[in-house]
Amino acid sequence: QDAVAIFRREVSKIRGEKALVVLVVDAVNPTILTTLRDYVGGNPVVVAVTRCDLLPAFAKRTLSEVRRRADFIKPAEVFLTSAKRPQTIRPLANFVREHCRAHDVFVVGPANIGKSTLVAALVDDLLQEAKRRRRDTTTKEARLVDRIERKRFESLEEFRVTTSALPGTTLQNVRIPCFLD
Repeated sequence: QDAVAIFRREVSKIRGEKALVVLVVDAVNPTILTTLRDYVGGNPVVVAVTRCDLLPAFAKRTLSEVRRRADFIKPAEVFLTSAKRPQTIRPLANFVREHCRAHDVFVVGPANIGKSTLVAALVDDLLQEAKRRRRDTTTKEARLVDRIERKRFESLEEFRVTTSALPGTTLQNVRIPCFLD
């Protein structure tokens, strides 16, 4: 099967799920998948613009341009990100944490756009936040939740998404145990 057919098959599974969809686009050429709503239905979509470290100082203009291009898919939010600048991942990670309740998070986009790198950065941010919460946890109830989450975060620490300069290396769904079921 060709990559387009595989992509369509995999992404069309989202329509029947309760999901948060992260559409990844490249900062240098922010092309928006015009048929995304056909695949994801009414699920909320956020746009993550990757490789923003490659943008010149006028990045805010890029953000407004991406918002304009993405308007027809009605994104809940647009984020400028760069795996080389972890502080740009935090707003997206916070949004995902706040809005994914009982939903799977699907990260979609064209080949070799930085999806795996973005997921790895999100996982790192989730781990840092979980460790911070553990340090700040004092109540009995919070410690119970912490014990329940411990195994999940142990598996997260061992988890790494494959990243490659070769396009199309991750074509199937990759399940990452980030959140409570």
